[in-house]
Amino acid sequence: MSARQRTGITYLVIIISALLLRISVYEGVGGRVGIDLDSYFTIMAQIVCFFILPLLMYIIFSMQDKNFTLRTLSNDFGFKKVSFCHFALTFVIGICMIYIATMIATLWNAILNLMGYTASPGTADDNTIGAIILQLFMTAVLPGFCEEFTHRGLLFYGYRDSGFKVVVVTALLFALMHQNIRQTGYTFFDGVVIGLLAYYTGSIWPGIFVHFFNNAYSVISGHLGVNNMLAGFMSDHPVWTIVLGTLFFIVASASMFFSFWKLRKDAVKKGIIQDRPFAPATEMALPLHKDVFFIVTVILGVAVTIFSLVWGIMR
Repeated sequence: MSARQRTGITYLVIIISALLLRISVYEGVGGRVGIDLDSYFTIMAQIVCFFILPLLMYIIFSMQDKNFTLRTLSNDFGFKKVSFCHFALTFVIGICMIYIATMIATLWNAILNLMGYTASPGTADDNTIGAIILQLFMTAVLPGFCEEFTHRGLLFYGYRDSGFKVVVVTALLFALMHQNIRQTGYTFFDGVVIGLLAYYTGSIWPGIFVHFFNNAYSVISGHLGVNNMLAGFMSDHPVWTIVLGTLFFIVASASMFFSFWKLRKDAVKKGIIQDRPFAPATEMALPLHKDVFFIVTVILGVAVTIFSLVWGIMR
């Protein structure tokens, strides 16, 4: 069985498990045993679905190889050192990603609102230090590591034979994994950015950092009321909002482009990638349209995401 097939089977099991977990939350399973539903879902989804499950299935499939060691897992999943220069570029890309993704999310939500979609009401924030630290752990630390372990670790390992398409494939599956139409737009963009980091550096660590940084910013800005302040400014100064927003977007896009250009240049020099814009799949690679497990996973993800849209409209 090829690495692609093992990965496809594993990821399909992960997504089905995550869907069943989400259904169990709707049925209040966590609440019946005295656990907060949000905490129950986060812990089970991140630790069980996106870490323990892919790790165990990878090890079970790899045990057929007599030369398998933990170092093999580390290499396959991209746990490689990153230079200080690349980390600095990653930091710049992370900042730019937050701004651009925020604009995408704002536009995406506006379109959904025009369609009559209504998001589920959020819970009131607890601004105590302990609550903020717990939320950072649940929202930034766990997803930053566990979701990257699966998407830029497991999936990159399995789909690396597809060449540059691995970036788009993992971004698509990452967006559909959220099973929520409200998050699909900006998470696909985030997935592409993080995928490019993994593709150009050959390491999972930049993606883990950017994912953590993005989610941590969301938590902290929410507690500080940044979004409300920005909304107030946009309402009071629409012209300045357009001017400054456009200027920041140009600067962020240019900074991100330059940073990726530098990463790509170094990647070619080190032999991590080929010196061509879009590396093709290897000759023996299974075409994506013939990859049954990939197609089934995408269809399932699309179906659940569309259901979330219909549910939000009919609510």
